[in-house]
Amino acid sequence: MQNAWKLWKTPPTAFLAALAAMAILSAAPPVGAEVHIELHDEPLVDRYRIARVTAASEAPFSPAGPSLVSGAGTSTRPSSGLWFIPRFFVDTTSFGDTTLWSVRNESLATVSVLAEYFDVFFVERQEQPLELDPDEIVPINVRDVGGLPAGPDGIARGFIRLSPNGPISADVIQVDTSENFASGNLASRLDDFCADWQVRFLSFGQSSILSFLVNGPRGGDPADPPTLVGDVFDENGTFINSFTLRTDEWVFDRAAEELVVGGLANGTIELTIQSLNAPAGLVFVNHSAEGRFSVGLPAVCLDPP
Repeated sequence: MQNAWKLWKTPPTAFLAALAAMAILSAAPPVGAEVHIELHDEPLVDRYRIARVTAASEAPFSPAGPSLVSGAGTSTRPSSGLWFIPRFFVDTTSFGDTTLWSVRNESLATVSVLAEYFDVFFVERQEQPLELDPDEIVPINVRDVGGLPAGPDGIARGFIRLSPNGPISADVIQVDTSENFASGNLASRLDDFCADWQVRFLSFGQSSILSFLVNGPRGGDPADPPTLVGDVFDENGTFINSFTLRTDEWVFDRAAEELVVGGLANGTIELTIQSLNAPAGLVFVNHSAEGRFSVGLPAVCLDPP
């Protein structure tokens, strides 16, 4: 997403293994498996897209599990107006990395907004009701929101779902004080969710970080169906490799270099999200360069209009 996260400096295996060891307690997220990535030498995306479209045409859609859209106890909240801060990342050990977001009332009447904070396993950790007068904007520093558990590395991770009863707009900024830069973007609406995506990756001395919010991961065990499949191309459009990714996490990040073989520095990735529920999910990328600047962008949705 739009941030200056330094996750590429944290060994992903150690971090995810620590998460997996957590007990299933009210104060800790459920046990999760490691993220499994397999690299392949033949294209996979079209095959999975065809299988998904065929399955959808043969049977009506029904949610397969908990969903970002419905959620427990949200029947009175307007689903058509849902907004998402797809990623927050807060260093609780110092006044360093943090996520700043804001919401604005875009109507002529008072608007109520419920902000729900979830961890990476879609466990709700905090609710924040807001009342906004016409044209009012409310800024929030996630560091100031209590009740958000941090992992063993001291980082609180997750996403935020906004349920308004009127028209709003929202944005998000990720701050990295250690690298002296920040980047931002608009928050995401439910209409922004997509199954098929294209995203650019490039090297400025540090890797592009891809961020995902999926509406129901399929599991992190090697025997589980993949949550993501992708095909990698160089800048000339030549196929390089494909990959499959399995995870229990609803929101996660991967460095582009983990998905690409041969040390390819620049190119694009086409991928499809195989989420348990529809709509499928969101994809963002953050490019940073040698601790001097960063830019966050949404990936390109390839779903038919």
